[in-house]
Amino acid sequence: MKTFTVEEAQTNLAQLLKSAEQGETVYIEGHDSNIFELVLIALASEGAPKAGIMRGKVKIAPDFNDPLPEFQASTK
Repeated sequence: MKTFTVEEAQTNLAQLLKSAEQGETVYIEGHDSNIFELVLIALASEGAPKAGIMRGKVKIAPDFNDPLPEFQASTK
């Protein structure tokens, strides 16, 4: 666990990012002495999503566009 002031966090962003890669939690002390828990999570980048990747895996029901029963006009 590492604690930084706001100013230290601004000047040491690279260090905070390295800490996130290692799974550490960083605490930042605000100007009014409040402590904020900052959780940085390193995400693996796999590039941009490819169009059509879910083709054949998603099925839409035949009645998908039919009106919902609670919204149908009353025939009384």
